[in-house]
Amino acid sequence: MSRISEVDTQLERIDEKISLFDYLTRIYDILKDNTGYLVLIGCIAVIVLSKVLIINLVMVMCDEDMVILTEQVNDIDTILLALGHQWDSIHFVNIATNWYPSGVENDILFAFGPLYPYLISLIGNYVENYYIAGILVSNTFYFMSLISFYFVSRQYMDKIHAYLSTTLFAVFPTYLVYGTVAYTEPVALFFAISSWFFFKKEKYHLASILITLTILTRYAFILVVPVYGMIMFARKSRSVKQDDPRRNLIEWRVLWLLIPTISVVVLFKYFESLTGNFFVVLHSHAFFADSLRTPVDQFDWFFTGFFTEVNEFNPILLLLERYIFTIPFTILILSLLKDKKELGFYGIVLMWLTMSMVGISGIASPRIMLSSWVAFLAFGKNASHSMYIVMIGLSIVSGLWVMFHFLTGFFA
Repeated sequence: MSRISEVDTQLERIDEKISLFDYLTRIYDILKDNTGYLVLIGCIAVIVLSKVLIINLVMVMCDEDMVILTEQVNDIDTILLALGHQWDSIHFVNIATNWYPSGVENDILFAFGPLYPYLISLIGNYVENYYIAGILVSNTFYFMSLISFYFVSRQYMDKIHAYLSTTLFAVFPTYLVYGTVAYTEPVALFFAISSWFFFKKEKYHLASILITLTILTRYAFILVVPVYGMIMFARKSRSVKQDDPRRNLIEWRVLWLLIPTISVVVLFKYFESLTGNFFVVLHSHAFFADSLRTPVDQFDWFFTGFFTEVNEFNPILLLLERYIFTIPFTILILSLLKDKKELGFYGIVLMWLTMSMVGISGIASPRIMLSSWVAFLAFGKNASHSMYIVMIGLSIVSGLWVMFHFLTGFFA
């Protein structure tokens, strides 16, 4: 080979190295310009992985006979009973199959709203299995609620932080669990979050319809109606110009809130026709020894309530397992009052209910507090990406712990 040929060969190799460097540089630039898509793909992967992990845990526990079923049903796989017929899920399936009882003055089933069991009934007639139907409805609305949450979060933060906030919401321990089993949380939260999306845009007619569906799923959301009303009047007062006294101070659009109000009255009248008791929904909570008092009373109940006597739980452990969820949640909601007063007000009212329930609902506070879903918007764009990642990881691990206790004890 001539000297000139050797030089040409070396130059070609240098060109190849330069081309490879340029190629890697271009890849880096593409990734940098498409960070949002990569984060989205990563978040979706994390959510799907979390679901796979939680379901695999249930399957392993069923194979190892670790699941303590609250009711046995012949010819039904244990995993279906674990996911679709455990604790309150039993009552939802009973309503879906037989509807509410008539000719009785009171019954535990009236403590539960009709919309979720009705959806189970519709899907159950199609798939011919009410346990599968309950699981399908819950998980479908779980993923729908994530989409709604993302659109709401985009009203308060940039795209990347919205992806991360939505992922944290998705894998939060109690929502990951109760968004997998046959419970009302996903349905209620989908309608509640969607309602706020339109309420924020002052499309009050749509917000009122959606909050009505929320209330018909979980009665606790009736508190959102006065919250909406007060926020509407506050918005109206802020919009009134001080130099224009002729401008109408009355917010006539608050009349849209008659939709949920009338709907609840109609439902209660229907229940009265079955039982003769207009307030049967309230009275049915006596089966759970529920009463609405104060956070101090709830604290005291952990040490004196019937649950510690019947199940011989350590009161301090019982309290800590609830407060480890509810106290940080409350702090996050209070932090919203600084920059997002409307969200903070919404969250405080619902969280007050969660922290003031005495009875089994007090035990269920880590689940019931999800009604104050606005807490997941508290971090917003001020939180670092690494903090989100750490919290998401901890949530997934904690979710496995919650599911284990849900199937082996009482964590409802």
